Amino acid sequence: MGEEKLSRSLLNFPEAATSEERKKLFPRVLAVIRQAGIEPLVRRIGIDLLKGLQAKLPLVVELKDGRYCVLEGFEGPGPDAPSQLRLLTPRDIPKIEIVPLEQFQKTWTGGILVFEKVNTALICS
Repeated sequence: MGEEKLSRSLLNFPEAATSEERKKLFPRVLAVIRQAGIEPLVRRIGIDLLKGLQAKLPLVVELKDGRYCVLEGFEGPGPDAPSQLRLLTPRDIPKIEIVPLEQFQKTWTGGILVFEKVNTALICS
């Protein structure tokens, strides 16, 4: 499954309004991602570890209000001292928002989804 097809598949999921609906939706999203040959790794980490994952970007971050955003990058005075994040936010028309690190820390649960390509040549039947 190509990236564009994967994106379309994920966009076809209904908006989950309640936390119970989001819990039911999450396994379905993971299944679609796995079908695309991508292994999602679900983790809870601190902000310092998040800063260290710049080579793994983009990744998905979980917010306290139940939404998920795509973390596209960090901005700031240097790679070891970012002061802002670039987030792709789920809206009717998705857009990139630049969010101060302190503000992000107040709304972030610590949850992330990191995606690793699966080397299907190593999978034996």
